[in-house]
Amino acid sequence: MYRADEKRNKQMIYKRCGNSGIKLPAISLGLWHNFGGVDTLNNQKQMLFKAFDLGITHFDLANNYGPPCLIHQPSYSMFNRWIEDGLTDVLKEQGIGCITFSPLAQGLLTNKYLNGIPADSRAARSHGFLSIEEVSVEVVAKISKLNDIAANRGQSLAQMAVAWILRLPGITSVLVGTSKVSQIEDNVAALNNLEFNSDELSKIDLILEG
Repeated sequence: MYRADEKRNKQMIYKRCGNSGIKLPAISLGLWHNFGGVDTLNNQKQMLFKAFDLGITHFDLANNYGPPCLIHQPSYSMFNRWIEDGLTDVLKEQGIGCITFSPLAQGLLTNKYLNGIPADSRAARSHGFLSIEEVSVEVVAKISKLNDIAANRGQSLAQMAVAWILRLPGITSVLVGTSKVSQIEDNVAALNNLEFNSDELSKIDLILEG
């Protein structure tokens, strides 16, 4: 029988969700996307148990809601910053929370592609959301430079990518996609360092703009 970790509530970081007053964990697996037949039931259970023990409290399978709008769910990452062009201002004005998804840009913002394209990676597949063409020499060069900054912060690149999003006051939570228990642990560890100094942010912007 599963029993939750007794320490799970002691060090959770919460962020406010719009005007509702509800607070959500800073990293949330609030939307459980299961495409069926991909993972074994036992693996799914272990991921849910681990997420809950790490302080993630909301698991929602529903996808149809009426007004009022409490949460908007846009894609957002270092490589996909479109919401900065007006959307974040609207969300702030309307008191709407923001749970972003794809914080790792389909795996680009990890160390997975620093030394080529692994056979079991998304980019190596003939279908999906990341094509092999997107893992260009220019993109890998940016990933490598970002990885150096992350290392100096004592983080993995994936952890820094999540922390970079959570540093923004308008972000309620981040929706992380995982297929292994270890990935949940790695993502939640991003909460250990959410602070960025101005020099780090400037260097990141220069890399992304280059």
